[in-house]
Amino acid sequence: MEPSALTAIAPVDGRYADKVSELRPIFSEYGLIRFRVEVEVRWFEALAADPALPELPALSDDARGFLDGLVREFDPAAAERVKAFEATTNHDVKAVEYYLRERFAEHAELGRLREFLHFACTSEDINNLAWGLALVHARASVVLPWCDRIIDVLSGLAEAHADLLADLGFGIEPFGGGTLRVSTVPAPLGRAADADAVRATLDAIAAGERPDDRRDALLAELACQPSLKAGAQLSTDDAEQLLTRLGECEQPFACPHGRPTVCRIDEATLAAGFDRDSTRFG
Repeated sequence: MEPSALTAIAPVDGRYADKVSELRPIFSEYGLIRFRVEVEVRWFEALAADPALPELPALSDDARGFLDGLVREFDPAAAERVKAFEATTNHDVKAVEYYLRERFAEHAELGRLREFLHFACTSEDINNLAWGLALVHARASVVLPWCDRIIDVLSGLAEAHADLLADLGFGIEPFGGGTLRVSTVPAPLGRAADADAVRATLDAIAAGERPDDRRDALLAELACQPSLKAGAQLSTDDAEQLLTRLGECEQPFACPHGRPTVCRIDEATLAAGFDRDSTRFG
């Protein structure tokens, strides 16, 4: 079966593949192998720099440059070579060690020291640090730059639509560093909107919604903010008042978003739930 969006095991490599393409060199198997190589090389360098291990002398500048090149120039072809070793070893980290042994043999100084590759560490040590490096790289090269772009877009929308936001009841002003200060939010019906409503409003404006659409959506959001928390205890008077106010609504059977507010259970179902054989009317 040919790889495609329909045959992918997970949506992240299927229908959303184009959305995460920047992460592929980091979190793919190639990326993991690349970071394993980097961890093995840096651990070898750390051992060579430790005077407590005289059997492994300090590395020359030429040797360190060669090692930097192994890390910097690691590419999919190099990863394929690691996979070839893995086909024999049936062990992913040991395959990285064998690959580095082969590359060390290309350098006279390092070739004499290759027995210290993967010395005093475990495969779990290598994998843990490799995943850590992947997260660091993803954060620095993908996540944070995208956050900066989103901040720039939202700041631009807030500035371009300042009058409209003010008409809706939002008090917003630049606060430096691409941030915005929200001083006031709408409070129709005496209930203040959540501060996150600013972001939702900017998203709606960017999507082309009209001001009236946004006002209606804001009222619906406020109406659905839970006035009762899960597990809250109501007195008889409070419960009666709640039902009375619900009955006064133009549409008491659903919230403004269409979710039901009333659920009907017939007496027979209720009796069965309490393990009763009959009802008062049966």
